[in-house]
Amino acid sequence: MTTTQCGTPEQSKLFSALLGPIHWQLLEFTFTHQLFDRFQQCTSAEEAGNDLNWRPDRLELLLNACVALGFMHKKNAGYTVKNSYRPLLLSDSESYLGETLLHLSRIKQLTPETMLTWLSPRQEQHAVLNMRNEQFWQNATSGLQAFHQSIRNPILLPLIRDIPHWRDGLTILDLGAGSVQLARDILKQSPNSQITLFDLPPCCEVLQKEVLTDTRLASHVSVRPGDMNQGDFGGPYQLMIAAMSLYFARDLAQCIDDLWQSLAPGGTFISFHEALNTTRTQPLYHVLGRLPAELANGPLSLSHGQLEATLAANNPVSLSTYPLKTPFGEMTLIVATKGAE
Repeated sequence: MTTTQCGTPEQSKLFSALLGPIHWQLLEFTFTHQLFDRFQQCTSAEEAGNDLNWRPDRLELLLNACVALGFMHKKNAGYTVKNSYRPLLLSDSESYLGETLLHLSRIKQLTPETMLTWLSPRQEQHAVLNMRNEQFWQNATSGLQAFHQSIRNPILLPLIRDIPHWRDGLTILDLGAGSVQLARDILKQSPNSQITLFDLPPCCEVLQKEVLTDTRLASHVSVRPGDMNQGDFGGPYQLMIAAMSLYFARDLAQCIDDLWQSLAPGGTFISFHEALNTTRTQPLYHVLGRLPAELANGPLSLSHGQLEATLAANNPVSLSTYPLKTPFGEMTLIVATKGAE
């Protein structure tokens, strides 16, 4: 039987927006209670409900919603997590996204009341989302590590290893590191690398403690506290990695100039950021996803061509841009190489 389409696409889009919050709230609940862990094997709502002291009939409704969303299978009265989602939904997996998504949800929360507050000319800075406050980043380190480990680094590292001058034993700067995870992942495959983590002083206090508790990290990783707006990056480095960190350069051209001075002759600079179009209205994922942060802090996202122009002013011998589609939105990888003196 053929289904007849009723109404307009515009109506459908507006009604679909209603489901966005429910979609996330369901996932938030399951991650908070690690509910998917209970359905690695076929398990009924009655069995799980009795174990959790929850009403089985109501739990069945929740599980049916997980099936409708495509995360689980239902057969007879039993539920199981789909195989393709197990690495992402089971809490003992290295690719588990629960901690990452719970962290990001706290940053991306937005209500009509907070929107009105941030639009007011007399707004007070929202403490939770003051991304120009060092304390914000100190508190965010565990969430950043989860994001880096679960999804960013598995995407970023193969791209880094594909650059022409990649080899073991490089001196590397991780600009605005946020966590030790990139250093840890690089050392697994390139054990002779020497890596400097550059971040704000309160963040470095957290990073330094983690470095010192790991013998391998302590011999290959150093922590350099500072502010990218004040230069003093140290070096020289054979590889610089700026991954989702340059938003806070008050003068991007000056920041890149300072970084370029700390790059060794023949060295490589890598940027991994989103790039909005010239009207700053696309890609949708970044315009919408960063709206809470930008309403609270002002514009943050880089624009298409903005970073390439600042790098080109330093006369690199090569400058390449690679658009990428990732699960967390369209990103741009930029690779610039400094001439050998």
